[in-house]
Amino acid sequence: PLLAPNGLGTYGGKAKLLYACGGIPESFLNSAGGMALQPSYPPGLTLLAYLHFLLSGGCGDRLVQLVVVFAMTALCLTLLRGASRPSRALPIVLFCVSPLAIRMTSGFYAEPFVALPLVLGWQTMGSGRLFVGALVMGMAGLFRLEAGAAAVIFAACGCVVRGNFRTKLIVVVSAVVPTLIWIATCRLLGY
Repeated sequence: PLLAPNGLGTYGGKAKLLYACGGIPESFLNSAGGMALQPSYPPGLTLLAYLHFLLSGGCGDRLVQLVVVFAMTALCLTLLRGASRPSRALPIVLFCVSPLAIRMTSGFYAEPFVALPLVLGWQTMGSGRLFVGALVMGMAGLFRLEAGAAAVIFAACGCVVRGNFRTKLIVVVSAVVPTLIWIATCRLLGY
């Protein structure tokens, strides 16, 4: 019951192919069926689903859906950690149980995994660890390419009043490194 296109193709299908074949056969990816799997799509959620299949010893289609639920729960708890009063916690809880958040979570979308490193990285940068925070934000690009661009913008905003030009440049570059590594890997593989 994994939902298409995310569960069956973009993430779950690739993870099942990785598990069942010990990798994705290149001849399959170059076929029309393989192109439906979008081989250049960022690997984050696919690798997490694959890890789930490895740890469970098989390709199920029910428990793997909880991977995204755990991400949304972690995001909610991370945001609630900074809420000192119920009036600050209420909007966070309402967001996490909103129809959009429920649809993203139940539809096996990667967006909770995009939001989680962005929020964690922003909080880390707020505590003064600019480089580590930017790198954590950059991990969002392994789930959605446009999240890599968002990570760069967030990192630039997070260090705009701190550090010299060299520090700011290192922080911004570190936010884009995970996305660039994935793009370079895809180009080397011909996708």
